[in-house]
Amino acid sequence: MIGGCRRYGAAALAAPIPVFVFLHDCRLYGLQLSRWNRNMMMSSIRFSIAGAAFSVLLLTGAAGAAPGTEADIAVQKMALAAAPMSAAALEQLYGGRTWRWNDGGGYFSTKKHRFTAVTRKGTARSFATGRWFATDGGKLCMKAYWSNAGGGSGAITCFLHREQDGVVYQKPNLGGQWYVFRHNPVQKDDEARKLLRGDRIRQGR
Repeated sequence: MIGGCRRYGAAALAAPIPVFVFLHDCRLYGLQLSRWNRNMMMSSIRFSIAGAAFSVLLLTGAAGAAPGTEADIAVQKMALAAAPMSAAALEQLYGGRTWRWNDGGGYFSTKKHRFTAVTRKGTARSFATGRWFATDGGKLCMKAYWSNAGGGSGAITCFLHREQDGVVYQKPNLGGQWYVFRHNPVQKDDEARKLLRGDRIRQGR
């Protein structure tokens, strides 16, 4: 019987339905694999939702791509030479505004630091509710529960900010590269221009 379990083990692990259907002669072993398979499937769903939520926030190629040109390398050096933004400065920058993304947006409420967001991909939508907070180390974080038709999962997404002479640099907390979030003076293509006053999520704009 153990040999049969081993023989069917690889196929069972890849099966989209409980593996005890295949391992009917190895009930205990099959039940354990079934639980493992279900846990892996749920982990995959949670990872997909959280991953999708996080990828939405990687808004520009500059934020996620490795520096290639001399200009990119110069930005990295200038960002590292800049000072981390304070929590007060970050709250002034984001508070009461909606950060519009390519396929959705997130609202940073000043009331109890509530955070709400929505993303769209075709006819599918994902929604998020939670809190946002800022630190004196230049970190802005969104801790929210994301949900869609397939389920839901909690996710924490953070960005780092540095500022010098009115120029704000931003990067994902995990990986990615620094890029200019806001020039001084502000340029038309700056990501900071997508911080719009008011709750555009509730208003559907």
